[in-house]
Amino acid sequence: MFKNYFKTAWRNIRRNKLLSFVNTIGLGTGLGAVMLILLFVNDEYSFDRFHSNAGRLVRLVQTDTDTAGQVRRSGNTGVPQGPAIKSELPEIEDFCRLKGWDMTIRKGNEGLESTVLFVDSSFFRMFSFPVIKGNKATLLRDRNAVVVTEETARKYFGDKDPMGKIIEIDIDDGFEPFLVSGIVKRPPENSSIKFDMLISFERQMATDSTEKAEQLKDWGSLYLNTFFLLKSEKAVQQAESKIWPVFLKYNGEYWNKIKSSGAIAKREYGLQPFLDMHLDNRFFASNGLSDWSDSKYPKILSGLALLILIIACINFINIMLARSFQRSKEIGIRKVNGSSRLQLIIQFLSESSLVTAIACIPAIILLLLMLPAFSRFTNRHYDISYLFQPSLLGWYLLLFVMVSLLAGFYPALVASGFQPVKTIYGKIKLSGRNLIGKSLVVLQFIIAAGLITCTIVFHRQVNYMTNTDLGFSKENLIRLEFPYGANTSAKNNFKTTILQQPVIKGIGSKSGDWNKTGFYINGKKTDWTYYETMDDTYLQLLNIPLVKGRYLSYKNVADTVSNCLVNEAFVETYLDKKADPIGQTVGRNATAGLKDFRVVGIVKNYHNSSFKEKIEPMFFSLDKNDRAFNLFVQYQAGHAKEANDVIIKTYKKEFPYATLNSQFMQDWNESWYEEEIRWKEMVSYASILAIVLSCLGLFALSTLSIQQRLKEIGIRKVLGASVSRITFLVSEQFLILVIISLLIASPLAWWVLNNWLSEFAYRVNISWWIFLLTAILVIAIAMLTIGYHAVTAAAANPIKKLRTE
Repeated sequence: MFKNYFKTAWRNIRRNKLLSFVNTIGLGTGLGAVMLILLFVNDEYSFDRFHSNAGRLVRLVQTDTDTAGQVRRSGNTGVPQGPAIKSELPEIEDFCRLKGWDMTIRKGNEGLESTVLFVDSSFFRMFSFPVIKGNKATLLRDRNAVVVTEETARKYFGDKDPMGKIIEIDIDDGFEPFLVSGIVKRPPENSSIKFDMLISFERQMATDSTEKAEQLKDWGSLYLNTFFLLKSEKAVQQAESKIWPVFLKYNGEYWNKIKSSGAIAKREYGLQPFLDMHLDNRFFASNGLSDWSDSKYPKILSGLALLILIIACINFINIMLARSFQRSKEIGIRKVNGSSRLQLIIQFLSESSLVTAIACIPAIILLLLMLPAFSRFTNRHYDISYLFQPSLLGWYLLLFVMVSLLAGFYPALVASGFQPVKTIYGKIKLSGRNLIGKSLVVLQFIIAAGLITCTIVFHRQVNYMTNTDLGFSKENLIRLEFPYGANTSAKNNFKTTILQQPVIKGIGSKSGDWNKTGFYINGKKTDWTYYETMDDTYLQLLNIPLVKGRYLSYKNVADTVSNCLVNEAFVETYLDKKADPIGQTVGRNATAGLKDFRVVGIVKNYHNSSFKEKIEPMFFSLDKNDRAFNLFVQYQAGHAKEANDVIIKTYKKEFPYATLNSQFMQDWNESWYEEEIRWKEMVSYASILAIVLSCLGLFALSTLSIQQRLKEIGIRKVLGASVSRITFLVSEQFLILVIISLLIASPLAWWVLNNWLSEFAYRVNISWWIFLLTAILVIAIAMLTIGYHAVTAAAANPIKKLRTE
């Protein structure tokens, strides 16, 4: 019986090749896009679940609230928290501290980059990274032992056995030898902990007993991750409630001083479940953790997938409806010959399942073709093997069944309800039944119009952020970083050499980008405030203008000791407004006179971070201890390649084993908005896909409508109606549907976009012309889609349709 159903379905598919082709390609395109998104969403929610202890693993996190109500969250801790809390809390079975970054490894005469993590010896007891060679219990016992992944072993030793071999790592003040004590499998892509090498956390501890004791008292330095293994998954809240008393036990006096200074009003410690860490945007994952994400990404993408799936299914429904009316006589004959309604429903569902199965072919082809580009787009490494994960295959099977049922059931229900006599004599009318078809088209165009509006606003906001004047010059500038721990002589040689090149106009240097500390002004401590240590050419090189006073100079001895610059926001926020800001004092210590700075100049506000943040107070002092490792090189206009070549050549000479990390300033500025640029592209692709699929649905519905009105059109032509008049009459109902969709889509899009733009301190306005442009685009595209059928029907010979009644 089912074999006969599928045979009949196949014949019906072949009978109307145009509609079948439109149906298959439209559905296949939609399915392919949804399958890609499902791949990403499945990957996001699978992070870190391969660890056997995943349910009992937690990360120690900290939340500070200042007196102004500002909240500062951190997923980082210091050295003492792990051992202290573990010793005090019976709910904790073990702890592991983790910190790491990309380090330079010497291989012969070249330096290669590898990710190296410092971890406690408990690492392999807590986390499930399979050990291939070596004793898991003793792998990280020695200070100069190193554990490598299989890929890293091949990278440095080829086919030779690396066990017992030496690897030279640039750690602290130069290369040191480490003995390979074990080999492990490479961490999977869906792991928050990724590494090429592991070394003992003891290398982070001082060898001097006095210094080590001081490290174990310092709860204030937050530069590593501390994980705990709980004895029970249910012990999280109980253990969490006991951490604050432990903190007070070791830091009671310290906490009273902090609180009395007004720097922090409240501090809270928490235990973040390890499986929540990847998608928890409250606590940044750094210092050895990678691929930190946000739960909103898979949610938004899931929403996009659902919208695309809805549009694709609507097309399927409308095309199946169109074909059911074309096949009304066939259905009537089947019913006269004894076919039950259930049999007809099964027949239509068989056809929808077959079309869905055929549509899976272009969907899979699209999926395979787009996989490399999608990997680059999402900054992930997806290969074909990912498509065969059991969980993903389950989602794909569910998608197939869901589409087959959703898209096929309503047309089957409508068609199976036709009255035999009316179908045989061609008396079937659309009447009220087509309200659902029209409503579905309205829904399609609501989605399409909303996405087009979002695309326009996304483009405007991204262009505004990347092209607006930032308050400093970013043209003809290259930004680079000196290697960590680079000696002063090598850095000075590098600067001197490139300044001798004709294509180089000037250089300037400063410290890191996100340095923050607290200052004391008039006896009160400020909130965490940006500060920069720089040389005396940095501000001038970037054309950051003075508002008042003067720049700092190494020629003035006081400038290297006790003078500073601040920006306008610093003056407005902290300094005494009744007095001249020039000459006011900014302290780095609560005790007056100790490390005090005198303001000698005020610079104009400029954006040192993304447009999501307001311009904040900034403090500038001269670098006198050679701590500025960010270098800015200005080159002659039109000579970017020559300047870059000079930098690469000189860098390789002075730092032969280091990897150059450099960017053109324009690219560096755009890197602040990688997330927004990705979403702009994602929504752009989704809107294009939505409008294409919506037009296919409109194509199907116009086919259905015109087929039902051929006799009416013939009569109108006989009575003298022109082709243009008939075309307008046929198109009018669809134009009304599109206008209704625009009226609904516009306020919805405004609400979504207004919420998105609220994240930015500096934003574009949602102007009225954006909705007008969307309306013009949507109406024009819709009318072009309908126009072909309307004109063809209006120009046809009316006699052919009026021969029979």
